[in-house]
Amino acid sequence: MRKDEGELTLGLKADGEPHGQEATHAASSTRPRIRLMVVDDHPAVRMGLVQLLEAQPDFDVRAVCINAEAAIAQATAQEIDVAVVDYQLPGRNARLHR
Repeated sequence: MRKDEGELTLGLKADGEPHGQEATHAASSTRPRIRLMVVDDHPAVRMGLVQLLEAQPDFDVRAVCINAEAAIAQATAQEIDVAVVDYQLPGRNARLHR
C-alpha cells in the first residue's frame, strides 16, 4: 500500500478503510438517501436548487413545487424527509398571516 504524498488521488488508509471522497461514497451507499422536496416560485432559483441538491449522493429530490398548495399535496402524497421552501411564497402563506 502506498502513501499519498501530495498527489491528487486518494487511496486507502493503512487499516484498509476508505477515506476522503471514497469514504463519503461508501457511507452513502449503505445509508438511505434523504428524500427532498423543493418549493420555490422563481424558476431560476428552483432549477438551481434542484441541480445543486441532485448532485449530492445522499439526496433524492422527490418533488418540485411552485406554490404552497402543491407542496402540501406532494408532502401528503409522498414520503418526504426534508422540504427546502422559499420563505416568502405568494398565496397561501400570505393568507396564513392575516
